Formats: sequence, C-alpha cells, structure tokens
Amino acid sequence: MQRRGTFGTGRLGMSEVHIDGMIDVVEALNRAVLEIEGYSRKGLIRSVKFLQREMFDGEGPIVPRDTGNLRASFHTHNVHEGTSFGIEYGFYANYALWVHEMADADFTSPKTRYHNGIKRTYTPDPRSGPFFMRAAIDKNFDTILSIIHDSIVNKTNESPIEDNPTP
Repeated sequence: MQRRGTFGTGRLGMSEVHIDGMIDVVEALNRAVLEIEGYSRKGLIRSVKFLQREMFDGEGPIVPRDTGNLRASFHTHNVHEGTSFGIEYGFYANYALWVHEMADADFTSPKTRYHNGIKRTYTPDPRSGPFFMRAAIDKNFDTILSIIHDSIVNKTNESPIEDNPTP
C-alpha cells in the first residue's frame, strides 16, 4: 500500500524528541488513518481542531495555563510530499515537552505571580495535568478516526484541499 499521509507528528516544543508512550499513540493513530480509504485534508484538520479542544477544555488532563503562552503556541501545519499529505501539530513553546512530562508537578494548587509589582493569586483549573496531548489522543482515538471518516471526499462531495464544498 502506498503511503498517502499521516495524522501528525505530535511535536512538543521546537525539537522532535521521541517519547515512548507518545510515539506509540501517534503511530497507532497514523496506521489507523492510513486504513481509511479516501480520507481528506479537511478531515485531518477537523480532527486536529477537535484534539486541540480536548487538550484545552476536555475532561482532562488539559494543558496547564499559567501565563497562557503554552496554549498560544499550539500550531498546525500542512505537510506535502508528492501525492502524500498530512498535518503536523503541536506546541512551539520550548518548554512544552518539559510541562507535558512533569508527572510529579502540582498543576492545581493556587499560584502567586507578580506583574509590574502587583501581586496576583489564581487557582489553576483542577483538570490541568501532565501527559495532556498523549491522553487526549488516547482517550479520543475512535472519535478522531470517526471525524476523519465522516469527511471522506466521496461521502461529503468535498474537495480534499479546499475548505468549502464544491458545487
């Protein structure tokens, strides 16, 4: 079978680091996507947007929010190579991997920050925690595949590249 594309690389931070659990989940998802005949770029994009919502507002663990920089660094990128296409997704923040793998960190206790000499205390979301990307993919594996399957070119009469339906 010719390789047509992938769901993504699941990048955490600017460098690609191989995390055993993360690699297993992403590779399993990529294998499952390749078995779906006629999947489209639109389906991949929709599934990554769903994954992002789950990491930010799902049941948890969700992406911890301190200053908001980590969440703001989330990105998606279309990847083309000949007839193959895919979606790369992840976080640009250089500390994303560190936060993702902090199994012993306390993500839920009140935090105090100083900004321009003003003391501010806030309570983080109790759903925050480590392994947020890996957990979101693992918990929503079937839903992600369903989103991709529901966007099949022949089923919805959509162009695989354009975001709008064709007449």
